[in-house]
Amino acid sequence: MEPTSLAPLAGLAPAAGFFLLWYMTARKLRGSLHHLDQQTTRIQELRRSMESMDIELAMKDARIAHLTRDLVQARCGLRQPLSRTG
Repeated sequence: MEPTSLAPLAGLAPAAGFFLLWYMTARKLRGSLHHLDQQTTRIQELRRSMESMDIELAMKDARIAHLTRDLVQARCGLRQPLSRTG
């Protein structure tokens, strides 16, 4: 091969280096995006789980309030006749 025939290939070295850098960066970004998507999905699942727990907690709080009210009413109802007879 003549030395002059390699001269056009020398101009491709910076382009090849740039392409390699671009490819590696894009690949790393795709991996990061995939990781972010997984984390986003996990956060959404946790949020849904917390919302369902909040609803369940609110229902239990309402039940406790109802039972407490019933207990207070029952105590008041039992005390009145006892104080009258005693």
